[in-house]
Amino acid sequence: MPWTANTSWKDDAEQALADYKPLPGQDDNITAAGARVTRVFPESPAYLAGIREGWELVKFNDKPPAENIYLDGPLQEKVFSTVFRAPGGRLYLWRLASWPFGIKLSPAVDTRMLRKIGKALILPDVLVDYWRDGNLDAIGRMNKALRKGIERELGVGLLGRLTGAQKKLDLGQYRNNFHLGFLALAELQAGNIRAAEQVLKSARKAKAGNQWASSIEMGLLDYTEARIRLANNETKAAKFAAQAAYECVPDIGVVRDLLRRLDPEAEVVERQEMQDRDPFVGQKLPLDYVLPGIDPVGNAGGKREMISLSGALEKTAENQLFALLVMGPYRANGYSLMDLLRMAMVHAAYPGLISGVHIISAGNRVPNEESRETIERICAEKGLPFKVLFDKADMVSPELPMSGSPMRIIVDNKGTVLSTREMADESGIWEAVAKVKAV
Repeated sequence: MPWTANTSWKDDAEQALADYKPLPGQDDNITAAGARVTRVFPESPAYLAGIREGWELVKFNDKPPAENIYLDGPLQEKVFSTVFRAPGGRLYLWRLASWPFGIKLSPAVDTRMLRKIGKALILPDVLVDYWRDGNLDAIGRMNKALRKGIERELGVGLLGRLTGAQKKLDLGQYRNNFHLGFLALAELQAGNIRAAEQVLKSARKAKAGNQWASSIEMGLLDYTEARIRLANNETKAAKFAAQAAYECVPDIGVVRDLLRRLDPEAEVVERQEMQDRDPFVGQKLPLDYVLPGIDPVGNAGGKREMISLSGALEKTAENQLFALLVMGPYRANGYSLMDLLRMAMVHAAYPGLISGVHIISAGNRVPNEESRETIERICAEKGLPFKVLFDKADMVSPELPMSGSPMRIIVDNKGTVLSTREMADESGIWEAVAKVKAV
């Protein structure tokens, strides 16, 4: 049965919030900081149930929320019991049949979280959320843990020093400009300006060797440089770096605030206004394509099925969504895999909402093949209908008015663009749903 926009998550959304009274012996730590709700997307189950920004998730299936709750929570298949704390301290119980879709969570930076960072086990999306939410103090508390995580990946640390294999940390050997960028920002927030400068220099060097750095990565480096320049009273250079950061990540509040501070004359657009201005949303996708359904990674040959966008949209119902991940030279990367995984979780909870996904790749670059195989296997198990198309001549991406990898597009069955926002945090999904329901 096709997904029905008015009733698909009715059971979840209509589960009323109930007052919750702490249980003696079980809720002794319920007053501790929980995972803060930083976004609630309109038309999502969480929004319709009454969850709002600024609340905290303090219990998840009778336990404190884990530091990676937002990423791995939906993978669990069970009835969920959640307890939220509203501003003022009132507790609410929300029981539901699937993960509370429609919220973004920012976990507390506690000992458990820092231990995870020190073991290099935190995914980039988690770190980005602190920056998006303007939680710079939290990032400052991560500086030692981030450095330790980089040491671990380089094989430094106690074992390296004992064996003599590495006597000190050489950031010049590290090639992940994203983690270096966050370490530079963390050192700056911790008041270590000279250390921040050194790390940023290494991050710039790593970026120079990575032609396909994302807008998030570039914006992070430019924002951190602007802050360092400002701390050194280099106002003109700080203004230039802040403008570059804004051009990369105009949706991040602290970036907008910094540019306003340095250049009061700059035209700075608020996030909601920016979304409303997106000229691509509401327009017909400016192309059709017919591409071979082959995987450029490990393709064994055989018959090549030719797949078209128009053919896929013919099979998409009026109230369904169709998604494209246009990868450029990548076959997969961390961002696209998180997008794909979240779509699979939404699809499993609300079958038929997403009619299909095309992953359009012009190359075979895969930073982590094991992660790709694992996540795509999970998506297949969840029943998400996705196909890999090989755009060998790279004809699709130049036709799109955007950049980066992936380029994310959600359309309706007529090819009208509903959203170009990311799907890993669900923002693109619920923006598209709201437009479908409004028709």
